[in-house]
Amino acid sequence: MSILKLIQTVLRLLTAYFELKNKSISFDLVRDSENRQDDLIQQIEYLREKATEESTSKADFLRGRLQREKKYYEDILVSNAADDGSDTGGL
Repeated sequence: MSILKLIQTVLRLLTAYFELKNKSISFDLVRDSENRQDDLIQQIEYLREKATEESTSKADFLRGRLQREKKYYEDILVSNAADDGSDTGGL
């Protein structure tokens, strides 16, 4: 095996490794965001059930956080779709 072929093989392996690592990180970001959304929803529902002025105010605040988290989640999904659609080219 020539040195050039060895270098090409190593570069392909590194590319595959980094693509897999990127997908793993993206998966973790999506999973973590979903968990945060679930937690926020549970907190909001609990606070709404208390029906006090203070709990309602806090629930409203958490609702804003939930909306930001949903936007973050959508941004991750859009980014992942763009990454999946892009061609990395061949070595």
